[in-house]
Amino acid sequence: MEKYQEFEIDFFQDEDGMFNAEVPAIRGCVAWGKPLKECYRNAVEAIESCLEAREEILRKIEEAKAKAALQEQASNSTIS
Repeated sequence: MEKYQEFEIDFFQDEDGMFNAEVPAIRGCVAWGKPLKECYRNAVEAIESCLEAREEILRKIEEAKAKAALQEQASNSTIS
């Protein structure tokens, strides 16, 4: 089952007619395209990519914490 979240997307159009999208809730999550429909599709893909990257980073952090806890536990048991 897929999870769905809603994010605000701010669209801007530059002087060349290119659309830019920014997702305020996700720092650095931006996209662009011409026409607006393409920009929207690119923004949705950017959101998905940012969320996947965040999940991967959090997973690696949890793995590192678990490894550090095991190492600390092992060093404490050899000191006793």
